[in-house]
Amino acid sequence: MRLLPLLAAGITLAALACDPPDPPSKFGGVEELEQLTRYVDPFIGTGGHGHVYPGATLPFGMVQLSPDQGKGGWDWISGYNWEDSILVGFSHTHLSGTGIGDLLDVLVMPVKEVFPINGVYEDRFDRPARSRFSHENEEASPGYYAVYLEDQEIQAELTATARVGFHRYTFPTTPNPSLFLDLGYAINWDRPVETRIEVVNDTLVTGYRFSSGWARDQKLFFAIAFSRPVKHVALADSGDPMGVVGTGENTPSTTTANALRALFAFDAMEAGDQLLLKVGLSYVDEGGALENLQAEIPHWDFHRVREDARRGWERELKKILVRGGSE
Repeated sequence: MRLLPLLAAGITLAALACDPPDPPSKFGGVEELEQLTRYVDPFIGTGGHGHVYPGATLPFGMVQLSPDQGKGGWDWISGYNWEDSILVGFSHTHLSGTGIGDLLDVLVMPVKEVFPINGVYEDRFDRPARSRFSHENEEASPGYYAVYLEDQEIQAELTATARVGFHRYTFPTTPNPSLFLDLGYAINWDRPVETRIEVVNDTLVTGYRFSSGWARDQKLFFAIAFSRPVKHVALADSGDPMGVVGTGENTPSTTTANALRALFAFDAMEAGDQLLLKVGLSYVDEGGALENLQAEIPHWDFHRVREDARRGWERELKKILVRGGSE
């Protein structure tokens, strides 16, 4: 019987000699220098008929924060196509590779000037909140997306937690920096049924977007927190484009309509000043969206959230490791 402990020890030593274990790390065996996310290209599948979005999401995340090009049709199922060069904003839910269009909820777009929001949008070129972009000034990695909006002169960066989208926008010098929120934005099968915006205070907005599409009865609730106080709000219903719901001091704190739009204006910015916003989502209610926002990102550290997202992908990717051979 004394031979059993010796035999077990011998087997263990032999195994260690043949294949020494990975050094301990926060990734459970994957060394920090062995970042598997560097092998991932989120743009794969975004061209042709791939129907893939390139934006920020976590493994099994509820939020898919990604750019939108405002164009319907087969090759824009995910809201984005590599061959295009126009962006109209960033929405928080996307489908990848499905071949059928839906979601694209809670679209936001930073702009360097205020503009009337009660126009008719026959196509994306009617939208003042749009911009050209170049792939040379675009970047994506697991949990992160960035692009320079040429016409707005704004650097946009996106990351996410499971239930919260985190935006960072770097502005040029401008007297009227603004953020456009379009709950009526829809392409392909999707259409808004009822929307709501409540201006809780000068840094917090809640609401919902009910819609019908591939799924006929979709209900999504949101809470948006701004890093800067809003000085002016304008609301309009795109279902009645010529009617402005409210502007300035005449803007109601709570508004419900078929397809609301809002423009949030901020104090003047100098070149390099930033606006950050956190958008929490819930399929239950507005309170749940706010709780998700407060629980998952209780701070304003964009880099920290981006790094946490990368580490989340590292934990998933390290489940399969291939060693040896060529790069």
